[in-house]
Amino acid sequence: MNVSLGRKWEQFVEEKLKTGDYQSASELVRDGLRLVEQRDLLARRGTVASFEELQDALLAGARSSPATPMTKGDWKQLQAEVASFAKKRPA
Repeated sequence: MNVSLGRKWEQFVEEKLKTGDYQSASELVRDGLRLVEQRDLLARRGTVASFEELQDALLAGARSSPATPMTKGDWKQLQAEVASFAKKRPA
């Protein structure tokens, strides 16, 4: 597959490759496509409309009260909730 990005995105890719975070343009594009896929999945689930909305929700939760260490009981409860959610999820 050949894709034309245009000069703006070509420059962006070149700059990202210079940072060493990506080894190739293909690796960077695949990462970008994964982000689009995740965004679409969240939108289909009705969880959030955008990554910005998700980020805002996460930050609001983090700022809602002082941080406290999690206890073993907290971890067990969280694991039980995740397991319950996983069972309800369609395959």
